[in-house]
Amino acid sequence: MAEKQRIQCVDIVKGLAILVVVVTHLVSSQAASDFITRFFGGLMGVFFMLSSYFYKPGKGYLNNVRKRFFQIIIPFLVYNLVVVVLCWIYESIKCPEYGFLSYLQAYWKRIIDSGSLSVIQSAGGPPRGVRAGSIATMAIVPSWFLNRMFFSELIFFAVADWALKDVRRIAASIFALLTVTVLYYQFVPVHAPLMLDNCFAIAAIMLFGAYMRQIDLATFIEQRKWDRKKIIVTAVFAALYIAAGFFLTDFFGKGLIMGQFGTAGSLSVYIWFLCQVIFFYTMLFLGTLIAHVPFLSAPLKLIGRHTLMILLFHMFFGSVVKTVLAFAFGYESAPVWVSIAGVVLSVLFSLCLSLLRDRAKTCLAARKEAK
Repeated sequence: MAEKQRIQCVDIVKGLAILVVVVTHLVSSQAASDFITRFFGGLMGVFFMLSSYFYKPGKGYLNNVRKRFFQIIIPFLVYNLVVVVLCWIYESIKCPEYGFLSYLQAYWKRIIDSGSLSVIQSAGGPPRGVRAGSIATMAIVPSWFLNRMFFSELIFFAVADWALKDVRRIAASIFALLTVTVLYYQFVPVHAPLMLDNCFAIAAIMLFGAYMRQIDLATFIEQRKWDRKKIIVTAVFAALYIAAGFFLTDFFGKGLIMGQFGTAGSLSVYIWFLCQVIFFYTMLFLGTLIAHVPFLSAPLKLIGRHTLMILLFHMFFGSVVKTVLAFAFGYESAPVWVSIAGVVLSVLFSLCLSLLRDRAKTCLAARKEAK
């Protein structure tokens, strides 16, 4: 998308969201974790909704699936292949008896089993060669998001074109998708691997994201065409956001994200959806405010345009940085400054990798055009 066509607040929100995700994964602070969980726990929902915000109906189910396969699954496979090689090299220094093929098998098994939520578990404990707490285990973390996004989009693409023709169809489809999630959790004794249990609920918030594009929510917020009604709606959303953060234990439904109901039982699924809607609106509004602060908006927009690569590699780079620094300074566990260094360097390394990839794609396209 050309620079002039980009919606600033969307890039800013993506940049802010991925930074909070990186901090959550790499900073070992219970206070920070509790704060982020309570007030920013809906970040994954923002990514899901933004993935469908730019959805264009009428391109056909198979065409949409094919496009997203190359955008999501191919990077997923390439990332894991690169990481498993690097992790095997790193860990084989300590445990040289692990052969690469057995390590690859163990790594893949951990990807599947780490997302399992009940009875699907590895026989005999963690797979040999991919130890709990190892860099490989931490590097697997981004995988759950990519595979869950892809499989949720398979459901979203199946209903989107029909539902988006009418707001009543949208409401009915969202309710049906959330109800399917409730029924599945209540009556299916074995959860799906790869953490796919709540894909129907995620498809519901994707459908809402696509509807927000129909009413051009981000542009409306960014252009600040306010009237009394819009000011009241924004104030209500902000009040709900603050109230939920302080008083609602299921606010963003972290339990649901992990495949469990919250304290409200089956109603947690519907509460989770409403909280995701509140958070999405609030984050877009926050993005428009940050857009007026150049020293904040410029780096966030840059980071927001390269979210996928940062998401993929931040755990690997961050884990390596923290391990190396902790070893160099003799720490048994990483102090806060080491964790912060891990956050900064992991974002910078991932960003450089993404920029190099874009540069290579541009050069290849230029050579192809020259021929």
